[in-house]
Amino acid sequence: MHRPKRQLPIACILVMASLLLIDGIAYAQPSNQVALVVQYGDGTLFTRCVDFSEGQITGLDVLQRAGLGLVYASGGGGAEVCKIGPDGCDDPGNCFCQCKGKDCQYWSYWHLVDGAWRYSPFGASLYKVEHGAVEGWVWGIGTPTDAPQPPAIAFEKVCVPPTPTPAPTVTPLPTASPTQPPKATSMPTSTLSATATPTSLPPTTTPEPAPTDAPEPEPVLGMGWTSYLAFGGIVVVLVVVGVVLLRKR
Repeated sequence: MHRPKRQLPIACILVMASLLLIDGIAYAQPSNQVALVVQYGDGTLFTRCVDFSEGQITGLDVLQRAGLGLVYASGGGGAEVCKIGPDGCDDPGNCFCQCKGKDCQYWSYWHLVDGAWRYSPFGASLYKVEHGAVEGWVWGIGTPTDAPQPPAIAFEKVCVPPTPTPAPTVTPLPTASPTQPPKATSMPTSTLSATATPTSLPPTTTPEPAPTDAPEPEPVLGMGWTSYLAFGGIVVVLVVVGVVLLRKR
């Protein structure tokens, strides 16, 4: 007969508890943030704070997680951004469809470093960003050495830190000043006009107790009936034991 396997339910409970613990730890981890600044061709400025739990993400990840309409093409120098929102080229095979001659319109890629914008030497998929970074994109006419820059916006202007909840203040209640008890006023004493005359009581007589007859002592009769019963029981037990011994012989 095989015993029921009880290890399986216990193992399932342990696995479920471990998964819940891991999920709670991952949820409790603080998320990192990067600020995104996008300037469209008509001058419209778009900013968004992008959250991420990894230590680093790429510039392309920032654009994708910002939820903007994006078209890009993979290249040897990293991903080439063809279109963000309404501006750019729809064909990834012709990412620079509006870059012809001197009027070269494209999406220039920037990084805010020490409060100043720097033109990115890498494509969006090769550049790594960390918490506190500010990424910039501008649609316009330019070259790598001469391109319009986005307005310098600090990280704190895009990713506003949460406002700490103020601790509740306790206002002490006003304390009542101690009040003195009212002074006792003395009442005037009245003098008796007449003194009470003691009245004489007749002498009381205490009746003598009537003599009571003392109970006569009961005669002692030696052994009572309970003693006879006990003695008889012992005799019967001895007789029975003797009979049993005789039969064994």
